[in-house]
Amino acid sequence: AFAPDNKQEFLSPNYYIINIPFHTSGLFCICIYVVLHSVYALREGYIPIVDLKHNNTQYFKDGRIYKDNAWEYFFEQPAGVSLSVLKNSANITVSRDKKDFDDIFNALRDIKKFRTVYKDYLDIIKLNPETKKYVEENYRKIVGDEKEVLGIVCRGSDYVKLKLYGHNIQPDPEDVLKKAKELFKKFNYKRIWLATEDANIYKMFKDEFGNILLENKQYMFSDTDNKFIADIKVDRPNHAYTLAMEY
Repeated sequence: AFAPDNKQEFLSPNYYIINIPFHTSGLFCICIYVVLHSVYALREGYIPIVDLKHNNTQYFKDGRIYKDNAWEYFFEQPAGVSLSVLKNSANITVSRDKKDFDDIFNALRDIKKFRTVYKDYLDIIKLNPETKKYVEENYRKIVGDEKEVLGIVCRGSDYVKLKLYGHNIQPDPEDVLKKAKELFKKFNYKRIWLATEDANIYKMFKDEFGNILLENKQYMFSDTDNKFIADIKVDRPNHAYTLAMEY
């Protein structure tokens, strides 16, 4: 196994299992934890392996809880090594909280600093072939040959209603809409792509921009009733997995 970019060879197999024990963690939050733990592990000479099999993540496919490594639904392993290689005699360290890598966490807040200090580790998050194909095919369907597209992310639902500690405060959707109109006119965009899981926000933009707004077929929630999205039951096959792919 090799670390990204710098091709550091691991002469003795010391494995570092990245454990994400939060059922409600979203995909991007999980990715941040994986980057933090992977940088720490590789820097210390461990082989990092992401374990979303033995924790109750929200992303298991139907009937596959604790049977699949849900990380590998979407991504490659950071060092190309899977849980399946481990034997009873393996030298294993299981990740803890972030106190061992505060410097890495702080560096992530400044992407320029992260690129300078940890440039060898920027390729930790890699889409697997299935996910990459899905993304590329849908990009072509959505955008096609149109390149002058204004992209907007506008979070709502549980992220806003629950007011979670330590999370960024989201702008008011009305302010996002106002800024979108300003940028659309200033840079002469032709279409708008709105990434949101909130049906009410999407309707607001649709009412304003009409057919200029590219269709987003992502599953959207009109009311989360002060629940985490992860705890809302939706009647469609492999909902959680599909929701993550759409995201």
